[in-house]
Amino acid sequence: MGGAVVQGTVTCVAVAGQGEHGGDSTAHHLVYVAGRFGMVGDVQASNIAVYNHTSRRWKALGPGLKARDIFALAVWPGVGNSRHSLFAVGSISHAGDLLLGNVGRWRAETETWHPMRNVNGIIRAAAVMHSRLYIGGDFTVAGGQPAAAIAYTNLTEQEVDRGAAVKWREVGAGVQGNVHALRPVAGCLYVGGRIDSVGDHEGIKPANNVARWCVLKENIAYPGRKSLRQEVWEPVDGLDHSGGTVLAIAGADPLMGTDLLWSEVGGFGSRVV
Repeated sequence: MGGAVVQGTVTCVAVAGQGEHGGDSTAHHLVYVAGRFGMVGDVQASNIAVYNHTSRRWKALGPGLKARDIFALAVWPGVGNSRHSLFAVGSISHAGDLLLGNVGRWRAETETWHPMRNVNGIIRAAAVMHSRLYIGGDFTVAGGQPAAAIAYTNLTEQEVDRGAAVKWREVGAGVQGNVHALRPVAGCLYVGGRIDSVGDHEGIKPANNVARWCVLKENIAYPGRKSLRQEVWEPVDGLDHSGGTVLAIAGADPLMGTDLLWSEVGGFGSRVV
């Protein structure tokens, strides 16, 4: 891209602008890459960089990131006329002298890094859905709040009051295990990893390494049967074998919540179901 070589390893990629409806008219030209590298062509970039398709040039994201691993990038298009934000997660300590605590936010509008409050373990996955940033991985506390391997924060709240502290919240009662993959599909967040069970107000439910967190809509035939904002964990049928770890999830059609692909690594090697 741009005739430049990334001098190291790229572990994750994110594209800004797909499906955006805000005021960021240049966002669709940007491709973010992160991993373990110090240079892209002749541009110094500490583990993260952005490629502009219009100018065909690479650029560093400020001082970059001090990280052992960067596992995922996620883009939020913003609201109104605000530009997009990029979230980087992994085992990340700093952006320059700024302490991040495994998750950081890059605001394209100001071209600055911002902390998202400390998470006490490795973050392996990130996704944006319903103006929320979801993170998953190997942690038990996010921003001082209990969070069993998965948590979310409301991004709209941060835009209304940029001086407000980031508030991490539990996703139901969390998951029993470790999260490796998050993917929004048709209004539900699909969660994969090495997961034994998930929990919500309905109780503990078996997960068998993959489950989905859904916002249930009101039943038209029986009004009031379900709340518009009731959120529950649901098992995903079809993943009958156990003992593996779901490492990636992709929606084959973003409009069809049941048409999914997932990759699993188990005792019999890798396979795609």
